[in-house]
Amino acid sequence: MNNKQTIYLILAIFITTALLLVLFLIYPIFSDIRLSSKRILHQRAQMQNMELEDRQLTIFKEKYKEYQSNLLKIDKLLVDANNPIDFITFLESVARDINILTEIKLLATQAKNVPKWPTLTFQILANGSFSNIMAFSQKLETGPYLIKVQRLSITKEEILAGKEKTVGMQADMIIQVVIK
Repeated sequence: MNNKQTIYLILAIFITTALLLVLFLIYPIFSDIRLSSKRILHQRAQMQNMELEDRQLTIFKEKYKEYQSNLLKIDKLLVDANNPIDFITFLESVARDINILTEIKLLATQAKNVPKWPTLTFQILANGSFSNIMAFSQKLETGPYLIKVQRLSITKEEILAGKEKTVGMQADMIIQVVIK
């Protein structure tokens, strides 16, 4: 072999070694650096979010006394799910004040009609005059609880008392009330 061939052979070995070095040593190191950088950026973003939440929580704690009265008012709008006796007493009281007879039943909620807020569903069967039943419905919607009348069906009812015939109305009402 002459000198030129030896130089080409050494040059080829050197280039091959350099390429293998880049391929197997330097490229993985840069890949790891890139992944580590992405992880650091992600952790930094999480840290900034946590700092923002911490600042907002601190501000809320500082202003809690200002918010407390409004939070108590909101709490009073919601019915206690474990003990809805106060709400049922309210329904009976409104019915008594308006002079209608009621029967109140707690219904199981259906999975397909799950509302955005947690609620209890009640069925109210009422007997009385049309105007009293409508006044009852209106008092429920404008009362101290968050109530939505889902369905109200009113039918005419004729009652025979001896020889006298009295006409009244019977209502079947489904309501939802937001719970704590």
